[in-house]
This record gives sequence, structure tokens and C-alpha cells, in this order.
Amino acid sequence: MATANGAFGTPHEPASDTTLKPPTAWKERPQTLLTRGKAKGYRVVWDPDLDGKLSKEQRKSATLRKRDCGTECRTEDRLSKAIWRPAPYNLPPCKVDRHSIGPGEAQQVVVIYFDAFLSGSVSKLSFSTYGSVVSIQHKADPETGSFLGIALIKYRNVYRDELDCTAVESAKRAEAESDGRRIRVHTVKVEVDREGRRFKKYVDHALKKAEEERTKGKRASIVPAPKSGYEDSRRISSPTSECAQGSVLEVFCPSGLQRDHE
Repeated sequence: MATANGAFGTPHEPASDTTLKPPTAWKERPQTLLTRGKAKGYRVVWDPDLDGKLSKEQRKSATLRKRDCGTECRTEDRLSKAIWRPAPYNLPPCKVDRHSIGPGEAQQVVVIYFDAFLSGSVSKLSFSTYGSVVSIQHKADPETGSFLGIALIKYRNVYRDELDCTAVESAKRAEAESDGRRIRVHTVKVEVDREGRRFKKYVDHALKKAEEERTKGKRASIVPAPKSGYEDSRRISSPTSECAQGSVLEVFCPSGLQRDHE
């Protein structure tokens, strides 16, 4: 647009409306899952084309019979068929065969609570009835040298009486038949120990208990300090060079004893 002096000017534009307009209503987001109670589909209950009893004219006039599916909902009064299991299943251990990987089943047993003075030959004779014993490992207290009454007995595979006697079967028999058995004057406890962890646990517990008993005995053997009134009774000073020259030793007595002597 030309002005009076020949310049061109821009047309006047009204100012933009700064008032806030209320937001439009939010559109409900479409749900992919159908709401409860709404049919998810239908199931054909009866199809005339598959019914061989109908004639050709009857099939043309007949219609499909449908039934809605997916409308089933669990109500409060309906008993649930689910079983509440607060803990997982206690599955039995898998049997070890030639396809298994790992150390296999236990071939040794740990024996506790037996006589600490029992010789190794007697203990070996007691447990050799279940299989061939390879070694018996006794544990002793490193401080006193006395046995703790804990032993680890290991078996091996042998061929006895035309039968294969495996180390695993020997260990299981020893646990089943010797657990709670009385040997001499003690009732022993036998458990299978595959890797020796139970044996180490029992030994550590026995050593810790023995150390606590020794510490308790040392504390009880300490004589308490005398009272302050009798500290100087019958106390003789240590000999010095002056005593060697003929000086008299000083004898300290309590004041009460000194009065009685006077």
C-alpha cells in the first residue's frame, strides 16, 4: 500500500488473542484388551453343512448356531480350582547315571559323638561291614592333641561275593544302619558327606567349643586381688647390695598384728 510520500507500508495486523482457551476434552484411548463381560468372539455350535442327516433343501434354509465366547468372568461366589502353594514343590533328587555331570553321589560318611579314645582299627572294623573302607580321617585338637570324636570314613567300589558293591551304596547303608547305633559307651550319629563340608563344619564347631571352655577355665583359675588392708602383710623387700653387707631385712606387718606382738 502506497503512502502520501510514496513509501510503501505494511497493512496493520491485529494483535493475537492471548486469552487461554480451555483444553479440549481428552479422547479416551482405545484399549487393545476387551473389557470384562464383552464377547471376544463366537463359537459355532452347529453347522448344517456338516450335518449328514439333513437334505439339500434343509441345509439351504438352516442357519448356523453360534455361541459367544470370552464373556466368562470369575465371580466372588465361584470356587476357584487353583491350589494355593506357599512353597515350591519338594522334588526328589535326580538319580545319577552315566549322563550326569558333577561329583556324583556321596561316597563317604561323617561320624560324630563316638568315643575319642576309640582306636582307628576298631572304628574301621565297625564300618567295614557295609563296604570296603579306603581311609578314616580322625581330627584332633591342635592345642591339646586329644581326639574330637569326629571321623570321616570313605568307601570304594569293590567286587564282593560275585556282586558289585559300589561306594555310594556302602555309604547309604552305613547311614541307614549305623545312625543312632551304640559303639562302646557312646551313641554315634552318621551322615553322608559328599564333599566333606559337614565334616569341616562339625570340626570347626568342636574346636570353637573347646577354645571357649579353655578360656572359661583360665578365668576361673585367676586368684582375685587381695584387699587393701592386707596388701603389706608378710611382705619382705627384695635383697639388695646392702643386705649382702650385713644389713637387716625389713619386715612389714599390719598395725593390728604389731600391737598384739607388743
